[in-house]
Amino acid sequence: ANPRLVFSNLHAQQKIESSTARECQISVTLPKDVSPHTALLRLATDAGVSNVVAVGVDGLLQQLASGQAITSLPVAISGTLTGSTIIRQELHGKKGQRLVVDVESQRLGAKLNPVVRLVDERETQIAWSPGVRTLAGDARFVTQLPADGRYTIVLHDELYRGTGPGHWRMKIGDLNFVDHTLPLGVARGKSAKLTMLGSSPQSQQLPFDASPEGPAVLQQPFSLPATADLVGPAPVLFVSDHEEFAEAPAGESAVHKLTAAPVAVSGRLTADNEKDRYEIPVTPGEKLRIELFAARAGSPIDGVIDVHRTGGGRLAGNDDQAGTSDPGLDFTAPKDVDKLE
Repeated sequence: ANPRLVFSNLHAQQKIESSTARECQISVTLPKDVSPHTALLRLATDAGVSNVVAVGVDGLLQQLASGQAITSLPVAISGTLTGSTIIRQELHGKKGQRLVVDVESQRLGAKLNPVVRLVDERETQIAWSPGVRTLAGDARFVTQLPADGRYTIVLHDELYRGTGPGHWRMKIGDLNFVDHTLPLGVARGKSAKLTMLGSSPQSQQLPFDASPEGPAVLQQPFSLPATADLVGPAPVLFVSDHEEFAEAPAGESAVHKLTAAPVAVSGRLTADNEKDRYEIPVTPGEKLRIELFAARAGSPIDGVIDVHRTGGGRLAGNDDQAGTSDPGLDFTAPKDVDKLE
């Protein structure tokens, strides 16, 4: 009785098309300027509210998997896959055409371990991707087509033993995405200009205002621009109660100076064997928690932390913590030390 959809942080027009004791169809119209992201929704009736369901939101043409050749790009195709089922989607491409294929499944709450491949008319593999940690177990490849012709996108479970629920959503086209921002964190009540990192223009910066209200949170969704070629999910930001800095470009030997703890810094490792170095003032005997958030923020980096006296002399270090490859350690500054590196 009285079915309706309840969205989190999203205003949408909805109309009940049909409703029975077992099924209802609801038409949903979103604002044109809605940011690409993963929306959370529930079905509510007079009897109660359902568990949450995740759905992708963006400006792409939405289709259900039918086995028919793709005739228009960009597009988002949705379907289900369990067991040893293999999904094949054909498309015609041009030489040099940029093609992004992004499979959302685990990010939408499914249990599929996706592997997606692109093959040509001879079944020669052109590109592929397994499920990767940085996409929460989902798959994505970016490629350029080598010739004019017919191509096939092949999707299957990693072990051909997909368990339910096995729903998936495949985004296809000359698409852009944002996996991270720099900085990764903003102090509560402060403003920052965020550089988007991914396949979007690296120079594009967007303003972000961290609310002064409410508690600090480890991850806060960030709104992407509502453009047709940009797809989600949106990256997340850390919102903290302490100072946040973005690492300034510097040479390999440079030491970045920080203010006294508590403090956080966002940076990037962009070269082989790169080491980023920071100096922080401490009080002799001060107890510190030193921790890296990389894998837990979706980064492929497997970081290592070393703590030194200024100018040399290793005092402590850590590689992995329980449950994560991100390093972290509790440290007490020696009585003869007022700076750490």
